[in-house]
Amino acid sequence: MVSIERLFCLISPQAISAEPIYGKGRFSREDAAGVVGMVQHAGYAVGVNVLESKIGGNAGAKTLLIGTLTLANESNGVEPAAARALAEIAVQEVCGSCVCPKCKGVGTVYSKRYQQIYTCSRCEGTGHKNSSMRDFAEAFSALTHTSCSTPEFRKQHYDRLMDAIDSLYREEGEAARQCAKVLKLIEVEVE
Repeated sequence: MVSIERLFCLISPQAISAEPIYGKGRFSREDAAGVVGMVQHAGYAVGVNVLESKIGGNAGAKTLLIGTLTLANESNGVEPAAARALAEIAVQEVCGSCVCPKCKGVGTVYSKRYQQIYTCSRCEGTGHKNSSMRDFAEAFSALTHTSCSTPEFRKQHYDRLMDAIDSLYREEGEAARQCAKVLKLIEVEVE
């Protein structure tokens, strides 16, 4: 069975262009594009864009996500500059390559003193950099070209940002489940 990572790497613009091999049991770039198209058509377009951006490094998908979140924030009464900044922060948090600087994305660290491997205390074993409220406030200030302190950001924008991040993760999970379901159906048909 083809993994979801392999599926999105096949359709990635950065993928190595190689001569496709046709025949029984071969999964080509066209097959991958067909599966992704089916999932998008089924109503999981945002989740597919998250997966394309996260796995395949598709900058166009990232731009679409930022535009979608910006429009959603503006429709909820957020001023345009703040809406755009919140959208960029949310997409970067979900789709960016925020690797933990302590464990380098592994999730564990080796203690020379005790000669043991421990779970990384900075990222709590995820390998992903945990952004703090201060990091969010600084990014928001830089993107909006204003001065926004951490308490101001917490009071005015934090809940909206976390809702956007949660919805992106939720959409990603639903799209991944749908891709896996379609891939499983294809595998049954091929056998």
